[in-house]
Amino acid sequence: MLSIHESRPHLEEAWIVFHAQVAAKLRPLKSGEKGEVCLIPTSIAVRTIVEELESEPQFDKLVEALKQVVEKQGFHTSKNLDTWKGAVKTALRRSGYYLDPFNPSHLTGQRLVQIFEGRGAKYTHLSPLQFLHLPWGTAPIVCKSFEIRKFTQEELDALLQTEITRNFYTGSMADTELLSRYWFLIMSESYASRPLGKIPAEEMADSRHICPQYTQFPQIESALYRIALCDWRPWHKQLSGGKRHR
Repeated sequence: MLSIHESRPHLEEAWIVFHAQVAAKLRPLKSGEKGEVCLIPTSIAVRTIVEELESEPQFDKLVEALKQVVEKQGFHTSKNLDTWKGAVKTALRRSGYYLDPFNPSHLTGQRLVQIFEGRGAKYTHLSPLQFLHLPWGTAPIVCKSFEIRKFTQEELDALLQTEITRNFYTGSMADTELLSRYWFLIMSESYASRPLGKIPAEEMADSRHICPQYTQFPQIESALYRIALCDWRPWHKQLSGGKRHR
């Protein structure tokens, strides 16, 4: 069995072969008599090409080489190759690699290993606040454990990875133009990573009973309790001559 150091050259070799195939299939077409014009593929074309790439032997060899390196670290130890394939597909798509594979700052085999070496992640919750209207130009309200602010459509597109979602996760598209009209309650928290293929015992116990339920965000709820105590509608005082309606 290869050691972790002996496995890395095999991973880099597998990455180089796979990357060459990606570059060949996603390279923009060029035409025109007066110069080169890049014809950007549509999201459907990109998704179709990527699905073809991920069904090729070169992708399988990349996944197997990555698995050999990562599983020796003792955290991700799943033997199910399909589990690894799904994880690598998500990593490559979410990284933006397929949308700009010619960017030299993008993925390498080593960078792919680093993605799977992570033992935790920071999640940022963005909760739009309905009926909250603050004067134009109001600065973000920064509190100890949360923040209230607005975003431009461009900022939301970056935060929500709109371009990646449009190409690969169309069912999760968000209307960022609409959302840019709202103020957001923002909170961050850290989560421990879960080994690939591992399902907690409590989730296994409920696997036969799937019931619709609201997602639990206790941190958001605790912040809502606090901001509910504030007077967010000063125009009531203006309309009533200084007296507040109850």
